[in-house]
Amino acid sequence: MLIKEIIEKVNDDLVKDDNALSTTDPNQDAVPEINELGTRLQNEVSIHGEFPPNILVCDAGYGFPRENRPFQEKLKAISNQLANFLQWQMEEDRSASNDRSFARIQVVGCSNERTRLDLQEKLLEKLHSSTLPSHVEITCQSLEDFLSSGPAVSSNNDEPVPVYLSPDADETLDPQMKPPRVVVIGLLIDRRIQPNRSKDRASKLHIVSKRWPLEECFLEISANEPLNVDCILEGMQQWWWNCGNAEAVGSKENFIQAASQAINHHAQRHPSRPLHIPGSNNHDDV
Repeated sequence: MLIKEIIEKVNDDLVKDDNALSTTDPNQDAVPEINELGTRLQNEVSIHGEFPPNILVCDAGYGFPRENRPFQEKLKAISNQLANFLQWQMEEDRSASNDRSFARIQVVGCSNERTRLDLQEKLLEKLHSSTLPSHVEITCQSLEDFLSSGPAVSSNNDEPVPVYLSPDADETLDPQMKPPRVVVIGLLIDRRIQPNRSKDRASKLHIVSKRWPLEECFLEISANEPLNVDCILEGMQQWWWNCGNAEAVGSKENFIQAASQAINHHAQRHPSRPLHIPGSNNHDDV
């Protein structure tokens, strides 16, 4: 079933039950090196305030093809996804009535300087700009090194460790709680779905993996739906914005509105891309 054929049904299928959900300790399975991220003091100033905003870490550590044509195709695909999100983010900020912090966008894991520069060039071309936005950075730094560095750590001992989003994760984020401040998203842009890649990578790096709570909020979407990178980026940014008011925390509506909006915008950008409805067999297209 195509996204455009069911997107209008999403709001009708939202689960409105706000009963408390059982939660698990996000630190339970994390190794000490990652747990320590929650105890170190923040050492960087945000472009919008005293502390850095939320961070969306885009993991390019899956590698790039060596052959020029597939290499260029992957660069183009990643830059398209990032540009879609950044254009939405900046347009949304201009239309907002209040000053809202941008999530920091950190692309890590470029295999070498050539790849980093090529990706940056492609992205700037898509953005019609000569410089990246001040909250965006593309580096060759590994994901592990970034997560152990100053920008990714928290001064709040109670804050969950960074979470790696994966559609194959065993557990979900709690839609009634604020999402974690540091979220990792794999830059997996493939023609065919390869199950468990992000889950396995998170496990190897000893990072907690979670998935969006789609099955708890959307009846027409598979719990393991592999949503596009731009869709996840937008959904996380909007979810953080929705949770900006502490009084709003405790309701699924913050997540439902953000995810529904992101999926709707994705449908407008990619009207022929199918959703993987439970019980269907259309799992070949990404």
